[in-house]
Amino acid sequence: MIIGDDFSKRARELLIEIANQADNDTSILVQVDQVCEKLEIGRKEAKNLFDFLEVKGFISIQNIGGAYLYSSVFITNKGLDKIRDY
Repeated sequence: MIIGDDFSKRARELLIEIANQADNDTSILVQVDQVCEKLEIGRKEAKNLFDFLEVKGFISIQNIGGAYLYSSVFITNKGLDKIRDY
């Protein structure tokens, strides 16, 4: 996986959308399919983006399964802090 400007932009968009759907609350579970459909993210791209965000500690993947491999996530405090940096 190559991480460049386009990937970083998509990861940022995804993280912001996860935060929006969670109302900036780390205890609210966000459905991956809703986020991906809204941002028009395909399966392969979704896996790479979610893996990247989890490795960075910006999200916590909760359930595996569904159309996008992962079915739900939480945003973390570190993820919320990162959004403030944008």
